[in-house]
Amino acid sequence: MPPHAVDLAAPAERVRRLAEEALGAETDPADPAVLVVPVRFPTGDPTPVRLRIEPRGAAAAQVVLETEPMPRVPYFSWFVGPILRSADKRARAWAERALRAAEAGEARPPPPTSP
Repeated sequence: MPPHAVDLAAPAERVRRLAEEALGAETDPADPAVLVVPVRFPTGDPTPVRLRIEPRGAAAAQVVLETEPMPRVPYFSWFVGPILRSADKRARAWAERALRAAEAGEARPPPPTSP
């Protein structure tokens, strides 16, 4: 799925700290500029959401959220593809809601439902 950009009214350093503290984000060993958030569904393995935080002036930041490319499933991609895309979309939406809640000082939203 294509990356999704979110604008936040907070400095990039604060957004990074919120992602680490509130979402459990960790630095990607392959790219130190990227944070990885393991979004956990009630069942199944976590879906990693990658956050790239880009400063937009002194008091704002843009967070680009993306997920790993979907695995290719021979013969059954017509069946499995929509389910995997739905899981990716829900994981990115949850990460955005959780980051906005952390920025506002609110409780983290409940985990996303399984597709």
